[in-house]
Amino acid sequence: MNPGFHDEPSGRVPRELRRQLEGLFPGRLQWRVPLSRMTTLRVGGPAEILLEPASVAEVCRIVEITREWNVPLWIIGAGSNVLVGDRGLPGVVLRFGEAMARWRVCGRGERFLLEVQAGLPLRRLMREAVRGGWGGVESLVGIPGTVGGALAMNAGTPDSAVGDRVEWIRWVDREGRVHQWEKEVLCFRYRTLVRPQGILVEAGLGLTRTNQEGLRARLRERMRRRLRTQPLGFSSAGSVFRNPPGDHAGRIIDSLGLKGLRVGRAQVSSIHANFIVNLGGASAEEVIRLIREVQRRVAEATGIRLEPEIRIMGERL
Repeated sequence: MNPGFHDEPSGRVPRELRRQLEGLFPGRLQWRVPLSRMTTLRVGGPAEILLEPASVAEVCRIVEITREWNVPLWIIGAGSNVLVGDRGLPGVVLRFGEAMARWRVCGRGERFLLEVQAGLPLRRLMREAVRGGWGGVESLVGIPGTVGGALAMNAGTPDSAVGDRVEWIRWVDREGRVHQWEKEVLCFRYRTLVRPQGILVEAGLGLTRTNQEGLRARLRERMRRRLRTQPLGFSSAGSVFRNPPGDHAGRIIDSLGLKGLRVGRAQVSSIHANFIVNLGGASAEEVIRLIREVQRRVAEATGIRLEPEIRIMGERL
């Protein structure tokens, strides 16, 4: 989710900056935290510094400080849809957790606005949707991650995506300033939010009141479908490749007999060919080598260059 600002700076955290951050966020700074514990693929080296902001103002302050010191700033939520390299991430990793998982309902009519923060887990959003009879977010059931990640990836299904429900987004730019953009100027496309480019912190979702039992039944059916067609019992980062125009990456990979292909402890799922699963103890390098091998074989057989849907952090393909 939320790519962060790391394309230009390359230095590690100076000792003076670490002391400054420890003074601003006493007891909350973590040092050399293994990111394999915080990603759904269960691979990746350590975060040099890990911070969990408690407010949008804190996000802005961290952006300002890392920019002043010219160190990388990375953003993760629940760690889904990402592949962190074995060497880890230098600089500061900002993790949206419980402190930024608040939500509130605005409006009492059939249609209402749900204001949500980026750290709200999608699983909790689904639970609250059932309790409140909120229609409009059914396409997110069974997807690991947080609201921020879902927005950044325009998560959903072929028939609907979260971007269809967004009324506005609040985001932080490289200068540490907060902006609010309405849906008219946002640009959602297939599995991506093209603009704005920044750190997503809050959003307003336009939802509708619906029958709780009917909603519960729809969610159960969607979840059953995911359980039948996706390897939810294994550690993975979700779909690895974007679907090429007019086709599906999983179908192409499957048609070439690549289900079960392995590099070390990383394997193309035997259930869904667009998933790579960690069989236990896989390294990021093994996953990357497997991605490259699948790309190579698909390109040789079809001429199609499969593009990654997952975000690769700290490494390059």
